[in-house]
Amino acid sequence: MKGVTFALGLLLAILGQSSAHAERLLLNTAGHPNAEPLVVPVRGTTMEQVKQHHGRPERIFPAVGEPPITRWVYPRFVVYFERDWVIHSVQAGTRLSGKTLRRNIARNH
Repeated sequence: MKGVTFALGLLLAILGQSSAHAERLLLNTAGHPNAEPLVVPVRGTTMEQVKQHHGRPERIFPAVGEPPITRWVYPRFVVYFERDWVIHSVQAGTRLSGKTLRRNIARNH
């Protein structure tokens, strides 16, 4: 029994370690087998880094709430920021409710 507990603890410790963060995430565009993958900013990327890599967004929604959440809309994806940092990116046309956003934020912390 002690061996199983030790092995389980070791496994959880290994899985709990974070790896290096990338600056982009590739999404497969379903329904289009020859379509190029969608490259979106990942959590932790700064507004400046997003602007440098993807250019100016088509639309910027002002910050709302506390902490302030800002939304930038690009032609193929939408980026959500908490203050100056990406917290989530979704493919354009994806509806993201506040409950879904909170659940995804909690899962990524």
